Amino acid sequence: MRFPAVALLLTVALSIPVLLRVANFEVSSETRILLEGDQRNLSSYEKVTEILTDVDVLVVSLECAEVFSPEGIEAIRRVSEAFAIQPGVVDVKSLTHSSKPVRRGFSFEMVPLVSQPPVSSNELAALKAFSLQHPLIRDVMVSSDSQHTLITVTYRRDLSTPEKQTTFRAEIDAILNSFKDEGLRFQKIALPLIEQEIRSTLRSDILSFLPAAMLLMTTILWFVFRSWRIFVLVCANQTAALLLLPGLIQISGYSLSVFSILIFPLLTGIQLTLLIHLFTSLQRVHRPGAAMEETIARMLDEIFKPCLFAALTTLIGLASLTLSDVRQVREFGILGALGISLIFLVTFGPGIAILRLGFVKGGLETIRSRVSQSDPGSSESRTVALLAAVPVQYPKTVVAIAALALMTAAFGMRLIRTDIRAVEFLSPHSPTRKAVEEFDKVYGGINVVQLDLDSGSTNGVNTLPFLRFVESLQQYAEAQPGVSGVYSYSQLLAMINQIWEGGRADALKLPDNVWMINLFTLALKTQNFPFLTALADSDLRKAHLIIRTPDMPSDRFLAIVENVLDYAQKHRPETVSVSAAKGVHSILEADRRILDSQRTSALTTLLVVGVVLSILWKSPWLAGLTLLTNAVPVAFVIALAGYLNVPLNSITIMVAAISLGISVDDSIHFITHWRTARSRGKTTAEAIVETFQIKAKPIISTSAILITLLTVFWLSSFPPVIHFGILSAAAFVGALAGTLFLLPAVLFWCRR
Repeated sequence: MRFPAVALLLTVALSIPVLLRVANFEVSSETRILLEGDQRNLSSYEKVTEILTDVDVLVVSLECAEVFSPEGIEAIRRVSEAFAIQPGVVDVKSLTHSSKPVRRGFSFEMVPLVSQPPVSSNELAALKAFSLQHPLIRDVMVSSDSQHTLITVTYRRDLSTPEKQTTFRAEIDAILNSFKDEGLRFQKIALPLIEQEIRSTLRSDILSFLPAAMLLMTTILWFVFRSWRIFVLVCANQTAALLLLPGLIQISGYSLSVFSILIFPLLTGIQLTLLIHLFTSLQRVHRPGAAMEETIARMLDEIFKPCLFAALTTLIGLASLTLSDVRQVREFGILGALGISLIFLVTFGPGIAILRLGFVKGGLETIRSRVSQSDPGSSESRTVALLAAVPVQYPKTVVAIAALALMTAAFGMRLIRTDIRAVEFLSPHSPTRKAVEEFDKVYGGINVVQLDLDSGSTNGVNTLPFLRFVESLQQYAEAQPGVSGVYSYSQLLAMINQIWEGGRADALKLPDNVWMINLFTLALKTQNFPFLTALADSDLRKAHLIIRTPDMPSDRFLAIVENVLDYAQKHRPETVSVSAAKGVHSILEADRRILDSQRTSALTTLLVVGVVLSILWKSPWLAGLTLLTNAVPVAFVIALAGYLNVPLNSITIMVAAISLGISVDDSIHFITHWRTARSRGKTTAEAIVETFQIKAKPIISTSAILITLLTVFWLSSFPPVIHFGILSAAAFVGALAGTLFLLPAVLFWCRR
């Protein structure tokens, strides 16, 4: 106020180090981010990345009329060889590029699974029978319908940069496209491809979002201010904050992901609400010929305190997310709190300095004269009067409608599901999602859980009682509805026994003596058989039972696992212990974290905002009333998620706390002015009418801005972002109704 030019120069000087960090700003597209909430797939991802430390793996599903035909085998061979000569390829596994063990005297030898061409019809028939009966090939390498087969390509090359990932995708597409004219169909998946898809999808979403959001915001702002000077100043404030925010995030040591980038449009909307209250007040309090300093003083006297407390309640809503156990939610809350602080400083720091320099004075003169000459009988005035009449004339009706909404919300909350599947984070049109869904449908499922069976001693897994127990447990698990595959150490030994006995069908069983079992184990270790390490530990003390199912809700999946665990506990030998703690615990923990995060953030926001408002107004009753009128629509929106079958995940759980923290802002402005009017001797009804006349337009305008910005999220390709936008927009619609109708209705009813 006193030294505006110095203040602006100081602001620019302090901003330079922050602006210099913008050049290094980037949005992470790491695959892990999609899996953070889905513990089933996250654990699989972590196992894969732990094993494949220096390599990347591409999995291609090839579809043809018949895999086990001369044309099918030849197609698999040619596609495999096309990948084998690609730069950086170290291994290719497919039907034509894999081996199987056969007996050679008293040992085993690995021979090609498919002989060199030409392959006779008898060989193909034998190969088909073997592949569709062998549990480690059926639905692992070849689908049960014999129309799909997997080709796995292992790379050792640098795919860490966006440019290299784009080149990698182009190379793979070129290879696969060269075979599509033959009627072959492909699905592919690899971690570098997922990251490249996320990055390109995000870029496309931003290019769609920005024009739509800017057009809608420009329309609303022009309708509110009708002054190009104010419009330019609002845009300047917005630009300053948006330029500084990336640098601030960099300095704080955090990075943005495909979902936390939502902080930018959210903070943009919040800053616009501050600016609308600021400039509408500035227009209203300005007097012709008054000095700019005097006008600003009047404006600050009217709106600084409610804006400060509104910003504080919003900060509380975002900061409450830091209490979450979900990393993404916690980081979103931290970045949001930093952003709110930055926005308030920009708006009431350099923003006030620019006003003090008189940049908008001419525009204020024009607007003020227009406001002064406005007709009380105009449509705008009649609309405001009509809105004010509803809560004053029909308070009981308004309260009854709110009570009905609350009861509806209570029922809807019972329908909320916390099942989290990573595939739901991607668009139904996403190539990655299509590939995952095809793998799940065609190859028997992508859900996997591991049961650990501890024999109690080294080499204990090779005792016959233990192996018989594992065998019976596997048979029980295979009989469970929904189970598509079960893999065990006993099964592996049974398959080796069949090979040892020359491939007879009746030889697929456990050996009858420990000597043969130890011989088979030694042979497996000598040949470095890959499935051995997956089904038993190195000391042969623990065996693993791996249960596989199609993708399904977590409650059904857990029911299957618990049934198998109950059977295992009842039939295990005395020295054997059974555990699936890691697999089951991670799923239960994911659901618990989501529910706890929702509950903790919402309750913390309610409690802290209530204390802050009680201090502001020195009235716990008014603070409680404000929370009630805003909690009703937020509760209804949470229930709406249940009615619409929108899952609670690491994005949608933030809606309650954020919406509550922001929606309280309008109530703060309403009650603050209402109290001022009452202090001047006006009755409750008169104070309500005056508050509507002064505050209705900025309250409706700020809500329109937030609702518009969040509705534009419908353009996103990521379902959680769409759901976040829809639910938040619905919350602000409800909060607007609560501020304009329920809040004044209760004030009038209780104070008349």
